[in-house]
Amino acid sequence: MNFTFKLARRLAQSHIIGVLALGFLAGSCAPGKPLESGLEPPPDDVLAIHLVPDSVSLNPTEFVDFSAIAELQSGAAGTVNVTWQATGGSITTAGRYTAGSTAGVYRVIGQYQGGPADTAKVVVTVTAPPPPVLTGIRVTPVTVALLPGAGQQFAAAGVMSDGSSSTVSVNWTATGGTVTAGGNYTAPATSGNYLVVATQQGGSFSDTAQVSVAVTPPTLTAVLLTPATAALEFGRTQQFAAVGQLSDGSTTSIAITWTATGGTITGSGLYTAGSAAGSFRVIARSANGLADTSAVTLTAPTITAVTITPATASLQSGQTQQFSASATLSNGTTQNNPSLTWVATGGAVNGSGLYTAGATAGNFRVIGTSSNGRADSSAVTISTPTITAITVTPATASLSNGQTQQFSVSATLSNGGTQANPSVTWSATGGTITTGGLYTAGSTAGGFRVIAAAASGPADTSTVTITLATITAIVVTPASVTVTTGQTQQFSASATLSTGGTQNSPSVTWSATGGSINTGGLYTAGSTTGSFRVIAVQQGGTLADTSLVTVVTAASFNPYANRPANYTVV
Repeated sequence: MNFTFKLARRLAQSHIIGVLALGFLAGSCAPGKPLESGLEPPPDDVLAIHLVPDSVSLNPTEFVDFSAIAELQSGAAGTVNVTWQATGGSITTAGRYTAGSTAGVYRVIGQYQGGPADTAKVVVTVTAPPPPVLTGIRVTPVTVALLPGAGQQFAAAGVMSDGSSSTVSVNWTATGGTVTAGGNYTAPATSGNYLVVATQQGGSFSDTAQVSVAVTPPTLTAVLLTPATAALEFGRTQQFAAVGQLSDGSTTSIAITWTATGGTITGSGLYTAGSAAGSFRVIARSANGLADTSAVTLTAPTITAVTITPATASLQSGQTQQFSASATLSNGTTQNNPSLTWVATGGAVNGSGLYTAGATAGNFRVIGTSSNGRADSSAVTISTPTITAITVTPATASLSNGQTQQFSVSATLSNGGTQANPSVTWSATGGTITTGGLYTAGSTAGGFRVIAAAASGPADTSTVTITLATITAIVVTPASVTVTTGQTQQFSASATLSTGGTQNSPSVTWSATGGSINTGGLYTAGSTTGSFRVIAVQQGGTLADTSLVTVVTAASFNPYANRPANYTVV
């Protein structure tokens, strides 16, 4: 058919909505037939297109067929082929839109040959299913073959509208034999086929079991296992059931030994999937060795949501916070510490979620994302740490006058960390201290203080005890020397102090034999050869030391006399 649908050229723009609404009533089931290939108008001849329907509400998995009506420059209108897109759910090239599983408002867009386009609204709602109601009664076993006088326990359960079972109160009757109020049936002495009936108390539902009474009972020929296949996620359960098939074609309840791979199964046939993906088996085996098998396919559950804890954290620069995560899985279980990719702003986070706050104050985020794109984030507020305490090292020092002691300082921060060598102001008593903390003891003995104070207020103090050092020995240098007559030799004196240190050039009185010595320790040898002494005596004290001076003539002087035996003159 060609493009002239004979829609009235006089169709007013205000009537388009009515036409589109009629199109929806037909298009939601079967859209208008598109133009045949090659007969559609060029894009520059199309004034506009209109999607039909322009708005629709669906439940998940429901579908609707969209079509597009074009208006031409000539005033004609008709269905045309367009390129379809959808923001949620899916849409085919023919315009069939299928709602996704997530409720929301979505858009269907149709565009004609890269030109005019229109959008329809799709509202996807999730309608809760009605509560299940009782729809019938099921008696088990359905059929049974008994010997005359043999017993059989029957059970009745309610069948709900959602396929589940429920407890139901029934009245039991039998067409042959007897049955108790609890469903315990006793076969009659006469062979035949009989019925056991369970009727709902106070209701109209009932079910019937068939009983075959024969002198020679049918034999078990097979085990029938249901369901024959099952697909489960890790941890999910599936109830399996098995009955025996008899040689007369009937079925009966039998004792079953259950075994399974890929998971566990109880004595009543309840299978619980394990944690390994793959294809596995559930086997029901009778006492005489007959068996049946169901195939079970296990798949790993997927992460549907991620939750990071704590949701908020307040830290100071340099502090750490361990974040942890849990995942909600598609099988309804929860997984602790799932594998996530961690990213963060305002600091650094490692692969296990340990976040370290950076140096910039502000509001930041820690984000954990699973491999399938599920994510959560925590809010982090970072503030700058302050100094809460100052510690001066050493805490105490004992010095002699003039001795020095290097002091250092560290700070305890409000974030629990420490800071080495923070900026402080040094002050001291009993001596002097540099801006770098080097203290020099004064000449007054006693107890004094070295104080370091931070600009924010915290301070600490070290105790300094100053004692005056005393001279314990006088040492003359050199201890011995050989000189020629008239030659000079400079001697010096040092003092050993009570602190273990030394003092250069203590005040001493010099004296000498065999020559003369001035107050500065310069000795001049006399004209007489021999062994003599240079003596330094502590001024105001009794301590002294002596050097040995050997005076020889110039002709006999051997400058190498005291050299080592292996010394060679070149």
